[in-house]
Amino acid sequence: MGLVASQNGEDKNALKLFHKSLFIRTGILQPSDPSLADTLGAIARVHYISCDFERALDLYQKALVIFHQAFGEDDLTSAMTYTNIGVVSNAQTKYAEALDFHWKAFEIRCRHLPPNHFRFGTSYNNLGEVYYGRGEYDEALKYYKMAQEVYKKSLPSRHIDNAILLVNIGRVHELKTGLQEALVLYKAALAICRAIWSTENPHLLQIERVIENAENDK
Repeated sequence: MGLVASQNGEDKNALKLFHKSLFIRTGILQPSDPSLADTLGAIARVHYISCDFERALDLYQKALVIFHQAFGEDDLTSAMTYTNIGVVSNAQTKYAEALDFHWKAFEIRCRHLPPNHFRFGTSYNNLGEVYYGRGEYDEALKYYKMAQEVYKKSLPSRHIDNAILLVNIGRVHELKTGLQEALVLYKAALAICRAIWSTENPHLLQIERVIENAENDK
């Protein structure tokens, strides 16, 4: 229920439901049970979406400790948590730390996943976002293109990760080559999102605003 509320943009309701789940699980599970880490991660994601980055980071780090206790440090659950910590660090403009966490996630994935697994696309996209934040747009575009190649082989064309990547590539083109090429990418992303989300989804509305702003700047 909390996940559904979060996906629908109902952050306060999502937090209430996730905290209720955490309270119940804490009462019946061992402190090192990975289910607790899953719930902590879900709560952290809501705080991240709400721009409460310090709280999100604290919860992801607590989740990481539990995953290490449950599965060891060289596990895909740790890779995903490193990814999440890297995303939060990037939002805080702590770019060196973000790169470090994203590379940790990448290295774990290299040891456990086939080379065309979609999670490598996740890693490349996240690295691209850090370089974009640092203003290194050519480097960002390089990693976005690497992510695009992985996604072509591992995800259906109408997948939300493809939409996110198209927006990210569009942002680089908007800065480097102008709005015309960026708008093509933004509209392709919007078409994917409209096939997946309801018309009132806040993430869909955000992409529509990006296109509207870009067209107003033409």
